[in-house]
Amino acid sequence: MYKIGEWDRARKDFYAIFDTDITPFYDGFMTCLFKRLHIDILKLDEWLHKKHGNYEDKHQSMQDVIKEHYGEKGVELIDKLTDL
Repeated sequence: MYKIGEWDRARKDFYAIFDTDITPFYDGFMTCLFKRLHIDILKLDEWLHKKHGNYEDKHQSMQDVIKEHYGEKGVELIDKLTDL
């Protein structure tokens, strides 16, 4: 989990794994509510569909497709950014 003041670190970590900026996925409401950085999982799901197609048709979960394309570190990072 990333504290609010760790935005730069979260951006670097996200970019290193997903090769895209974290800003479009940022969830300001949840970040303020829980006092730690959060991303909007629905926006991430939409982005993953654009990049990798409708993975549900292949009986894959979001976690499956993240692990397949971005590795275990990708799964761990998303867990940190969506964990309530």
